[in-house]
Amino acid sequence: MKKALFLFLTVALTLCLFACGKTDGEKTVVVSYYDGETLLESREYTDKIDPIDYEKEDYAFVGWYLDKDFETPFDPADARDAFEAGAIALYAKTERVMDDFGVKIQGKLKDDAYAINPAFTWAATGGDAFYRVSLSKGEKTIESGRAYHTYYQVKEALEPGVNYEFTVEGIKSKKKSSVHFTTLAEYDNTIETITLVNPYSNGMVLQRNADAVLSGVGPANQVIALTVGEEAYFGVSDETGAFDVVLPGRDASFDPVDLVLSNGLNCKQTVSDVLFGDVYFFAGQSNMQWPTKDSDCKEEDIERLTGSGVRFFCARMRSLSSDS
Repeated sequence: MKKALFLFLTVALTLCLFACGKTDGEKTVVVSYYDGETLLESREYTDKIDPIDYEKEDYAFVGWYLDKDFETPFDPADARDAFEAGAIALYAKTERVMDDFGVKIQGKLKDDAYAINPAFTWAATGGDAFYRVSLSKGEKTIESGRAYHTYYQVKEALEPGVNYEFTVEGIKSKKKSSVHFTTLAEYDNTIETITLVNPYSNGMVLQRNADAVLSGVGPANQVIALTVGEEAYFGVSDETGAFDVVLPGRDASFDPVDLVLSNGLNCKQTVSDVLFGDVYFFAGQSNMQWPTKDSDCKEEDIERLTGSGVRFFCARMRSLSSDS
C-alpha cells in the first residue's frame, strides 16, 4: 500500500512540477487533508507541494480536489494555471485504512440481498469499552451512534434494493472496519406481530446446558433478534414469516430472565420469568394427572417439593375423531 502510494504521488508531483515550470517569486499552496468530510489538518507549501511528508499511519491517499465538498477532482495538468493565479487551496482526500473486525451482517436472504432491518456483529477489540457505529447510503449518513456491545441492529427500516455501508470504529483504539450490502428489492409487510409456538410461555423452564430453538412467526424476510440481558442472538424469517432463533445452552439458575424477541422496528414479544434447569417429560393417559396433595409422598416431602421452585406445564391434546 505504501509503495503504491509513494509511486502515485511521485508521478503526480512530477506532472505537477512539469506543468508549473519556473515561476517568479514564491507561490504558496495550502493543502487541507480530509478523511471523508472530517478535516485532519492543513499544511502550507511554498513553490511545490510535497505531500509525501504527510505521515499518518492509518490513512491512504485518495485524490486531489479544488473544493472541500470533493466534487471537482484536481487534474495535475491544471497546475500551471493554479500556480500562476497565486495562492490556491487544495484538498487532499484520504481515507482511514480499515482493520478487519470480522464484521458479519445478520439478515442475508436470497440472491445475496439482505433484510431491511439487518443486524451486525463483530469481534471485540482490546481496550475498547464501546464502539462508534454508522450506517450510510452513498455520502449520506442514515444512522450513527454508540454500541456498548459487539452487535448493532438498525433502528429504522432501510429502503428496498439500495446499497448501504456499515462502519464500526473502536472508541479508544480508533480502529475501523466496514462492510457493504444491498437490501432485498421487494418486501411483504403484511405480518406485524411476533408469535411464538407452544410450549414457549411465561414461567417456563428450559433445559440447562442445551441449546434451545425458539420458533415462531413474524414479519417476512426480516431479522428476528433474541436478547437475554446484554447478549443477543439472531435468526431470519422466511417468506412466510417462520423463523428459528437458537439460544445457546446456559447453566442452571434460579435467577429468572426475560427472553425478548424483536425485529428492532415495530414488533416485540417478551417471554418473562424464565429459568434454566432440568426438564422432565411424562406421557400417558389422563389417570397420570392428580394434585400433588394426593400423591403417596410424605407430608414433609410434599412441602419440600412445593417450595423448591419446581414448575409444571400440562400440554393437553384434543381428541381426534375416528374418521379424521
